[in-house]
Amino acid sequence: QFDTTYRLDWKISEADTEKALNYLWPKTIVIHTSSHKFNTKRDLGIGLEWTPDSWVKVVSGIYHAIPEANVLWVGAKYDEDMLQLLRRYHPNIKAAISESAGVVMSILRHCAGFISYQCGLSVISICEGIPTFMVYFDWLDKMWYSFCPPGSVKNYPLYTATNFSTLAESPQPTVKEWVKSLV
Repeated sequence: QFDTTYRLDWKISEADTEKALNYLWPKTIVIHTSSHKFNTKRDLGIGLEWTPDSWVKVVSGIYHAIPEANVLWVGAKYDEDMLQLLRRYHPNIKAAISESAGVVMSILRHCAGFISYQCGLSVISICEGIPTFMVYFDWLDKMWYSFCPPGSVKNYPLYTATNFSTLAESPQPTVKEWVKSLV
């Protein structure tokens, strides 16, 4: 048995924290979408995991919940194709592109909530106690609570999980309710 507190002892410099705070305003919801270009599992014969429209609906749900919400997209330079698509529908989305791990971690620690697909960044966010809305690929739906710290499983709004198919059926009420519960 491994002794763990489920907290990362991630030391962040004052400079990284200051830079992160420049990205944030009240009611900032941070979103990480990854790239549309790399959104396939063709090598596994699965095809597309999600459509760009899925993420447009997620962001729309944020703005339906709180019209004055601040949405900050975080990602690498190679993920930027999704940011450009999202900005076609929601031009006010801000971006933190290819920032250091310390800056991204500080952004997460100071935001109202974080929305992402199942990735390392969303696992870190829930382990840090950051309200997290995680969207899983359909074929991973049995993994929704496989890594959560004690107390976060089904602890709404701290951790909310769904899959892309469910989100596609009615994305806005789910995202909208979660965002409203945060602010």
